Amino acid sequence: MCSCGIHTSTDAAGDETRLDEPWSSSRSAHYYEKVFGARILSLGDGNAPGYLQVANIWMILNVGGGPTPDKPTVTLSVPDPNHINSFMNFRVADIQACDELWKSRGAEFITKPIPKYGEIRCYIRDPDGYIIEVGQSTDLTYG
Repeated sequence: MCSCGIHTSTDAAGDETRLDEPWSSSRSAHYYEKVFGARILSLGDGNAPGYLQVANIWMILNVGGGPTPDKPTVTLSVPDPNHINSFMNFRVADIQACDELWKSRGAEFITKPIPKYGEIRCYIRDPDGYIIEVGQSTDLTYG
């Protein structure tokens, strides 16, 4: 894996998944393919989700929608780009190299990498307005 490889960890169940809701077109799949080297497994069709593999994780790109029996009061909609309530995190070994490589592939960074709280970090906005935090640990201990 190159120094811009995405490092992931599993949840308590051992699953490595990412739910990116909602998804309005295949542009997100092609964005993650171009910028991060994701492998498109399926683009879905209509209301079916798309599936991507990025490093050792699977991303599920859902179309969103209204309430369902398992989320009866929740409607998934496109995020407001200035009011985000969650984001995905990528941990990398060399944030400067990732900044240069991913920018050359079309990533739009909100700022350059900035040292903060024992890490160097920056944020990318994907084509649908979702935020991706990119971070590199440093030797500085925080807390």
